[in-house]
Amino acid sequence: MKRLVLAGLLLLGGRVRADDRGDAHAALQLYVQPAPGDTLVVITPSASAHVNATGWLAFDAEWLADVVTGATPRTYGPADVISAATQFSETRNLVGVAAEATWRMLTLLGGYSFGNESDYRSHLLRANLKADLLQHNTVLAASYSHGFDSVCNLANQESLAVTLRQPLDRSTGCFSGNPQLTEESVGIDSAELSWVQTLSPRWAGTLVGSYQHLSGFQSNPYRTVRLSGGLFLAQESHPRVRDRGAVTARVRYAIAEVHGTLGFDLRLYRDTWGIQSLTGEASYEQPFRQARPAWRFGVRARGYVQSGAIFFRDVTAADSYDRSGPVGSFFTADQALAPLADLLLGARATWAGYKATRYWRAFTDMDASVLVNWTKVFALTPDPPNVARTQGWASAILLGLSASGRF
Repeated sequence: MKRLVLAGLLLLGGRVRADDRGDAHAALQLYVQPAPGDTLVVITPSASAHVNATGWLAFDAEWLADVVTGATPRTYGPADVISAATQFSETRNLVGVAAEATWRMLTLLGGYSFGNESDYRSHLLRANLKADLLQHNTVLAASYSHGFDSVCNLANQESLAVTLRQPLDRSTGCFSGNPQLTEESVGIDSAELSWVQTLSPRWAGTLVGSYQHLSGFQSNPYRTVRLSGGLFLAQESHPRVRDRGAVTARVRYAIAEVHGTLGFDLRLYRDTWGIQSLTGEASYEQPFRQARPAWRFGVRARGYVQSGAIFFRDVTAADSYDRSGPVGSFFTADQALAPLADLLLGARATWAGYKATRYWRAFTDMDASVLVNWTKVFALTPDPPNVARTQGWASAILLGLSASGRF
């Protein structure tokens, strides 16, 4: 029994390449937003397995959970009229399965996943086709997924003007046939094309294009916005259609003399809500021992900046929601739709071992990693929603522990 428990604790982390029968991994992450009066803590355990049934057919299974607790303001408006933050807790579970078939240089994958929480349910179908060409120097891939999501909301809201729609105050009774509640639908179509190319013995590059179409209810049912001097306190109202596109370029350079890898990423994004963003990242990974057991260390720095949605208004602006009312039919209390920038600094250490007699009689190879990310968000408008999260020495801290085993 002790060996089984130890094996379970060590099944944490990033997947290694499947060999013989397959591999298994899991992870545990702790995400903290330490803003006073606006805290958020997310604990995320996960586990998955990849099993080779034959030389050409393999199967995947995964499980992930988010356990969320915190306190956040429920109403967006002038600070002197906003009440204290509301405590909340939530648990989300996601399970997924997939089948993968390989024929010569082609790999086809199809999968399904289901996510469930007290006020949100999701079904996702996905397919991926990959071609490994020119002795692995060129890899082309295309993927598509469709999500069928449902959001809990108060019933009969669609018959009211947007300024009269009220927020959901709790998730009790959602998806149970309660006549006072309803299910709002959200459809999500995502497509991606990628090209990975070896450019020289030291250089490799990746180019990725992605597109996403969302239709349906995209507001947070709990958030409230103060309108027209307090004449209305209404559930936030977002457009029901959103198209999003992004292009990402990555290059990696191998520093052969020290066996290190230097990386640079650049991502451009734009959507039909008026948000444009630029993300740049630099990374470096250095192995300190080549023979197993081996150690690798990596560091990264990422910068991000975005414009605000065309219907976002800061509470201090002359045309704020509180002073002028909605922008057309829309108003938001979502910090992610405000102009903002952030800086992320991260570090990771990975240990990789090999044992001919197998670890705990199960695994030939074991990888274990620990990571830490620090994030600081900078508001580009005086008083965006959740402004407390932009104050202090850190906006978010992410700690992670992971390991993988090949069997």
